Amino acid sequence: MDIRLSEFLRAHREQILDRWERDVRALPKARPLERLLLRDHLPELLERIARLCEERASGNEPPPTPRKAAEIHAFTRLDQGFDLDEVALEYSLLRKRILQLLDEQPGRPAPGEVVFLNECLDRALALALQAYARFQQRTLTALDRISEVAFQGGATVQTVLDGFIGVLVSAAAVDSVTVLLRHGNVLRMRAVVGLEMPSGASVEVGEGFAGKIATTRKPMLLRCASEDPLVQGEYLRKAGIRALYGLPLSIGDEVVGVAHMGSKTAYDFSDEDKLLFRAMASRITTVLAHALLGPRQGDRQEHEPRAPKHLENRLGAVRAAGGKPADGGEPDGGRALGATPPAHPVEDG
Repeated sequence: MDIRLSEFLRAHREQILDRWERDVRALPKARPLERLLLRDHLPELLERIARLCEERASGNEPPPTPRKAAEIHAFTRLDQGFDLDEVALEYSLLRKRILQLLDEQPGRPAPGEVVFLNECLDRALALALQAYARFQQRTLTALDRISEVAFQGGATVQTVLDGFIGVLVSAAAVDSVTVLLRHGNVLRMRAVVGLEMPSGASVEVGEGFAGKIATTRKPMLLRCASEDPLVQGEYLRKAGIRALYGLPLSIGDEVVGVAHMGSKTAYDFSDEDKLLFRAMASRITTVLAHALLGPRQGDRQEHEPRAPKHLENRLGAVRAAGGKPADGGEPDGGRALGATPPAHPVEDG
């Protein structure tokens, strides 16, 4: 009895994923991930391959190879700190589990279906590896440009933040970037491009878009910021910002600031641009960790941000560990992308 591969993939999807998951859990970086995060876009990938097999069996022109699912999976794994060979291993294990389960069935696939399955998996793997390598290079280039500013003698937090928003605007083609640093219970604007914000603009923690990000300590996306009631202040509305994506700048569990980027034309950002933003924000947070306990801390003016006493101990551990929080606070993705701390202290002036 012939097995229709499309029906097999759908009927046994959970079995395939369960067996694959047990294999992948052997990877140290996969162990702490929740099931939803570990499986990521693989269920979608299996469904797309099933559709390809279905269209081929019916004699119709197969739809395009599942490029989006493969690329998003690559970006997600890069963000989670997976190496390139670990991404390749995931696909190898997926292939292994599909073929093993096929061998356990009483029937056999129609002639040519297994060959076609392998072609689909090969193509998905190639797309994932290409996306991983392309984005890794793109991000390393952006991080190197930030490092050029941070490494130069006399660099200050302000010059580094200005460099950060300049690099992001050119690298991600966004229309606005804003960085706010925390002063007690207030977030104060320190760097901005693309928005007409008054000097010293600020928002209370817990209020507005940036304030909510600081409270929840989670990234947030607004698809039409200029009309969203969460947005405070007229500068975003006047600029006609649609997509607005923001994230906290955190050292361990402490939020030291918020950064957000906006677009006047798009209602969302690509996964690639969001990952680039997170990687660059991770580098900036490392710079802030050095600056908050820099050698000229005693010379800092009252209006400048200062680390609270309980945070100074954590920042001390950050510096002792070479710029990385002792508890691994910097995302694994920063390490996979080649993020390194500044070679010289950055002054907060």
